[in-house]
Amino acid sequence: MAVALMNEFSFDPALVKGASLLPDGAFVSVDDLAFSANNLGRKIAQTMQVSIDGRDVSVAYMDGEPTYDLVMAQDKPANLGTLAELQQRHPDVYARLQDAFGGPGHFTPLEMVTALVAVVESDAPTPAALSYKVEAMKAQVAVKRGAWVVANRFDAMSFSPIDFAASGL
Repeated sequence: MAVALMNEFSFDPALVKGASLLPDGAFVSVDDLAFSANNLGRKIAQTMQVSIDGRDVSVAYMDGEPTYDLVMAQDKPANLGTLAELQQRHPDVYARLQDAFGGPGHFTPLEMVTALVAVVESDAPTPAALSYKVEAMKAQVAVKRGAWVVANRFDAMSFSPIDFAASGL
């Protein structure tokens, strides 16, 4: 079920025509030039179905950012599934990452999905407990940096690659 966006959200009708529709609440991995330019890889975000001018499409958002981007077909969206689906598909990895984050309530869903995708997609054999902790920490940093890129897209592109460490990110 899609929700109607308030007037504060407006997208060019041509862009709306090229937008994808994904399950509500799913996490998605998409190509994003600003992320690539800053060595962050594909953007991972959560989706929400919305209705724009009578067309149901998905928008993507990141933790703490009130910015919603259309999920465009040209950005090669990969539906990663909901957090519950990912937990069901990879229960051992999820449990180990949850411990690495410090337990329930010490991570956001986006941080968990970012870490889980990194572990599952790695070619390494089953990582040790320390590796899970490292992936959890890397996910927290990646989400923080990604949120900055989304909020500061112009600067992220103009001054790429951003020296995140020097910026305190």
